[in-house]
Amino acid sequence: MKSVLITGANGFVGSALVRRLDSEGWHVIPSARKRFDDKTLVLDFESEQFYSQVNCLPRVDAIVHLATKVGFGDQSIDELYVSNVAATAALVSIAKRMGAQFVFSSAALIAGLRTSRIGINSDDRPEIPYMLSKQLGEQLVRASGVSASILRIGGIFGLEGPDHLGINRSIKSVLNGSPPLLHGSGEAVRNYIYVKDVAEAIVYALNNRVEGTHLVAGREPMVVSQMLQTICDVLHPGMKPEQMPGDRGFDQIVEPSPTLPDARSFKAALLDIANEVCQ
Repeated sequence: MKSVLITGANGFVGSALVRRLDSEGWHVIPSARKRFDDKTLVLDFESEQFYSQVNCLPRVDAIVHLATKVGFGDQSIDELYVSNVAATAALVSIAKRMGAQFVFSSAALIAGLRTSRIGINSDDRPEIPYMLSKQLGEQLVRASGVSASILRIGGIFGLEGPDHLGINRSIKSVLNGSPPLLHGSGEAVRNYIYVKDVAEAIVYALNNRVEGTHLVAGREPMVVSQMLQTICDVLHPGMKPEQMPGDRGFDQIVEPSPTLPDARSFKAALLDIANEVCQ
């Protein structure tokens, strides 16, 4: 049985990945900053014990590094460096020593927060410290020579998804019986990806030892107004988005890697959410 260490295993993507890898027969070692069950390996990147803990990690076949200190506010690179750069360097070093595959969760927005079309050959333009920390993490992974998959992931939605993405706030609102807010015309085009499809991409990368840098995003670009109406149609039939004043917004399409599995449609993802809520 192959074994994998997952950092950030109690997070949005991590929780979905743990369930998926369990179903694939992997021996999963979940790690997190704080213990959330008896199986959790505590790794606090900012603690004095972190480096000694890393050196005592059990031998594994792969490490999936999802844990990150997210910062879309006014954080400086100094505040993010230890968690997002130095910790990545330590984990990469251990992976190389073990001969383990390394999967690094990065961000498509390294190519720019408002870049309209992000492809694998887009120039890097990290505009905020958080994206710079991700870029530095990628550079460490590449420089190490470890067998690695670097996954630049676009916006992720799903049940109980993070609120910094408006589509997740809309899903929560509809499930709570309130219409989603449509600011402006809603004509901006996006291709968000369902959290379970992100987990599927990671599983595929592990099972097939995919190497290199790959973009992870939905295969179905949609205008925001259509997304919100589809959320209503699936999760609360008869409901309609509430129109609010605002500008059009901007298009942003992330071109998904042809190497990785196709993501499901937006409606199929919502139907899965509806099924999960009913269980």
